[in-house]
Amino acid sequence: MERKVIVKPKSSKAKNRLANIMEGNPVCIVEQDTGGELFLASANRKYFMWVSTRTGTNRFGDKSDRDWEIIQDNIPEGWEPKPLGKTAGFYEVFE
Repeated sequence: MERKVIVKPKSSKAKNRLANIMEGNPVCIVEQDTGGELFLASANRKYFMWVSTRTGTNRFGDKSDRDWEIIQDNIPEGWEPKPLGKTAGFYEVFE
């Protein structure tokens, strides 16, 4: 069973990637977990990214990811987001 997460874009670049490359689907497949970062593949396998799961700050600045946020981890098998009517490409993730 593959591990899936739901991501939320934080930057305009990430919002663009979600809408255009990921086809508006925020579900991603975890390819690798390093303990501080996740390597994710979009559900359509057209976009791949590293997302930091760290929080707080250090001497180099903010440790959290500037583009993406993991908003739900370990999605149950078979669960799929529901499309939102005329806003084609964007999905409802919480019920």
